[in-house]
Amino acid sequence: MSALQLRAHLSSCLALVSLVRTMPTLKAGTIYFLLVFAVGWVLGPIRELWLVPHLGRTTGLLFEAPLMVIAMILAAGWVLRRLYVPYALNARLAVGLVALAILLVAELAGVRWMRRISIQEYLAGYATPSGLISLLLFLLFAAMPSLVERSKTHSPTGERDALIGLGLGGDNAIGPHVPP
Repeated sequence: MSALQLRAHLSSCLALVSLVRTMPTLKAGTIYFLLVFAVGWVLGPIRELWLVPHLGRTTGLLFEAPLMVIAMILAAGWVLRRLYVPYALNARLAVGLVALAILLVAELAGVRWMRRISIQEYLAGYATPSGLISLLLFLLFAAMPSLVERSKTHSPTGERDALIGLGLGGDNAIGPHVPP
């Protein structure tokens, strides 16, 4: 095997290792997206069919937003806990960014095929109060895996700590503290 062939083989092996390393992030981001999207799939029609006609789009979205934030917190905590996503900020940001990328693809697909409006019309909607709330929710959706602490109760090392919290850690986390 020549040096050039060896180098090409080594390069392809390194690319495969890099892909395998990203698979847990892709899995975690996809599951996080699916969990939150499922909640939105249920709440969206309720908002559009019941709240928006009676209260307006912005108020309807303001009623839905806290429920979506709760869904984000619970889904992010569950995914981080079950898939043992490292505490490293870059790993958690990657999970959120993967989920956001999938969400944006789903949003654009829904705009084109379900709502039948142009991308320009869709983007113009973000200049409204309800559009700004949606943008804020998208950013929060991407950031939530970085903001929510993974419970150590089910960690591979057997450590025990407080339940899911919002980056406060230890006794400040939401839920009862479980002594070591």
